[in-house]
Amino acid sequence: MLNYFTSIFSIDNNCVQNEMLDRSVPSLVSEEDNHNLLRLPLREEIKNVVFDLNGDGALGPDGFGGHFYHTFWDIIETDVIHSVQEFFLTGSLPNNINSNMLVLIPKVTGAQAMGD
Repeated sequence: MLNYFTSIFSIDNNCVQNEMLDRSVPSLVSEEDNHNLLRLPLREEIKNVVFDLNGDGALGPDGFGGHFYHTFWDIIETDVIHSVQEFFLTGSLPNNINSNMLVLIPKVTGAQAMGD
């Protein structure tokens, strides 16, 4: 099953750097703004963003809403801050951050193959 869906929902990302974006898109971010956007966020900045989440809002892709993060901040603070800062240091997200759940719905009665 894993191989079937991996082959359907993934492609090789063969990107090559070129100058097209530099020629086509104007630079709207100053060097100072860019530096501030790329610098490692401080613990207090991350906490402020978390507490700006709407406590009554819809759940995020992780299945948790703002209320969860507000209520259990004393327990999850270190993990959340570490995860955010790790992204800024490495440029990549942990595998489980971008995971998905598939629900299989048969297209035909008595489905026997993955395509069914």
